[in-house]
Amino acid sequence: MRLIKQLVVNCCNEGCSWQGCLSSLLQGHQNNCNFSIRRGDDLDKKVEQLVQTLETQLMLKISTLEIKHQQDIKELKLKHEQDIKELKLKVISTYEEDIKELELKVISTYEEDIKELKLKLQQSENRLQLLEEKEKELCEKEKQAA
Repeated sequence: MRLIKQLVVNCCNEGCSWQGCLSSLLQGHQNNCNFSIRRGDDLDKKVEQLVQTLETQLMLKISTLEIKHQQDIKELKLKHEQDIKELKLKVISTYEEDIKELELKVISTYEEDIKELKLKLQQSENRLQLLEEKEKELCEKEKQAA
């Protein structure tokens, strides 16, 4: 039996290059070999745990992205509303400035027209006065001639 345990053997796990005596294989290497195939139940549990871990991580990332997406939407809505308010104020301001400018132009035009009409009226009154004076002179000359 002692001789058998001293036999030099190779590890029977595929891919493992370990060599040593049979007793070392049975006492330590066989249970610690990285190339050994584990029982299916243990492997299934590890795979199941890995899948659960990955699912949990994925759900956390999705949840985080959804929250970020909702925050981005809220920020965009607020920015849009603020932009609309600013645009309305700008349009109203521009509209009021345009109206004031038009009022000033209209008032200026009317004032110029009124000045022009007053000047023409004054000229017409002066001509009328001259014509009335000439008419009086002609009437007096006719009276004197008659």
